Amino acid sequence: MKAIHVRDVPEPILNRLELRAAAHHRSLQQEIKYLLTAAAHTPLPKAGKLKLHLAQSGSSSGALSRDDIYQHDAR
Repeated sequence: MKAIHVRDVPEPILNRLELRAAAHHRSLQQEIKYLLTAAAHTPLPKAGKLKLHLAQSGSSSGALSRDDIYQHDAR
């Protein structure tokens, strides 16, 4: 099994992890392994669907004119 070494853990974080470990009757290593396992098994969030919101155009057909799209930009 591979090992992970984490450097520069801030003291308040380490203290909090030690408190969590004691509260769960685990060693610090067991608590960290538990947290890593839980994080690894948490499903990744799916990318949301792209939602487009169109402003009302002056056209009765709902189609946007060139001016609507470019807002009088000279492209």
